[in-house]
Amino acid sequence: MCDPTGRQQGHYQLVQNGGNVGNVDDEARMQKLTPRPERGKVFIVVALVAIVAVMILNPWISPGGSGIQGGESLSTIEKDKQGSIIKRSYKVEQGKTAWDWLSLLGVPITLAILGYALQRIQQQKAADDLELQSNKSAADAKLLSDKIEADAKLQRAKAEESEKEEVLQLYIDRLSELLIEKLSLAIATKEVKSEQEKHLVESAQAIVRARTLSVLQRFSDDPNRKESVIRFLIESFILDKLKIDLGGANLAGASLVAVSLEKIDLSLANLSGVNLFGSNLTEAVLIATNFTEARLIYTTLDGADLTSAKFAGAKLKNATLINADLYNVSWDEQTSWPPKENLAGAKNIPTDLKRKLGLA
Repeated sequence: MCDPTGRQQGHYQLVQNGGNVGNVDDEARMQKLTPRPERGKVFIVVALVAIVAVMILNPWISPGGSGIQGGESLSTIEKDKQGSIIKRSYKVEQGKTAWDWLSLLGVPITLAILGYALQRIQQQKAADDLELQSNKSAADAKLLSDKIEADAKLQRAKAEESEKEEVLQLYIDRLSELLIEKLSLAIATKEVKSEQEKHLVESAQAIVRARTLSVLQRFSDDPNRKESVIRFLIESFILDKLKIDLGGANLAGASLVAVSLEKIDLSLANLSGVNLFGSNLTEAVLIATNFTEARLIYTTLDGADLTSAKFAGAKLKNATLINADLYNVSWDEQTSWPPKENLAGAKNIPTDLKRKLGLA
C-alpha cells in the first residue's frame, strides 16, 4: 500500500515541478537566443591552454623527453686483448621535450593564429568601411535633402517678395489712375464744391481707404512696404487733400521717421513698435490707438485725441503733448514720459500719471 502522505508529497512535488515548466521553457528559449561563441575561437583558446599545460608539466611527466625515440640508451664496451671487459659506458639519448615540439609546431600555429587574426581584422575593416560608406551615403542624402529644401524655401521667399512688390506697384498705379482720371485732388482743394463734386470726393476717399487698408494688411509682416505705402500717400498729397481715414490700419513695426500726419485719423490702428521719431501728429485722432513699445521720441502730439490709447513700453522722451486729451490712457513701468512741461494744457490726465509726472 502506498503511503497517503507519500502520495500527497509526490503530488505536491509534481505540482511544484509543473509550476516551473514555464520557467524551464523560458530558460531554454533564452539559451537558444543567446549568441554562442565561435567554435574557431574556442578551439584556439583550448589549443593554447593545452600547449602551455604540456610545457609546464612535461618535465615532471616525462623527464627524459617524449615522442619518437624518447629516452633511448646506447652502451659502449671496451675489452682488453684477452677479451675481458675493462670499461663499459652508457649514453642515454634524450627524447624531444615540450620545448622541442613547441619549436617545431610554434611557427605553423603562430602563422595560423596570425592568419586568423589578420582575417578577422580584414573582416572588421570591411564591415567598418561598409558602415562608414553607409553613414556617408545617409549624410550625403540628408545634405542633398536639406539643400533642396533650402533652395525651395529661397524660391518661395523670392516669389513672395516678387508678389508683394507687384501688389504694391498695382496699388500705386490704380490710385494714381483713379486720382488723375477723376481729378479728385483738384476737386478736393476747391473751397466750394457742387453736390456732384462732393460725391466724387467721397467716393475717392472710400476707394483709397479700402485699398490702403487692404494692402497694409497684406503687408502685415513687411514693415518696409508699409512705410512705402504711407510715404506714397503723403508725397502724393492724398492724405493731406483727401483727408483719408486710416482708422484700424495695421502699421506695426513701420519706420515713419519725420513724417507729417497732421489731423490724420488713426483710431483703433495698430502702431505697436512703430518708429515715429520726430514726426508730426498734431491734432491727430488717435482714439484707442495701440502704441505699445512705439518710439515717440521728439514726436509732436499737440492737441491730439489720445482717449484710451495704449502706451505700454512706449518711449515718449521729449515728445510734446500740449493740450492733448489723455483720458483713460494706459501705460506700464517701462513707459517713459516727457518732462511735465511738455504736457502743458493736457486734459484728463489720469491721477496716477499725474503723480508719476509730478503734476499732482
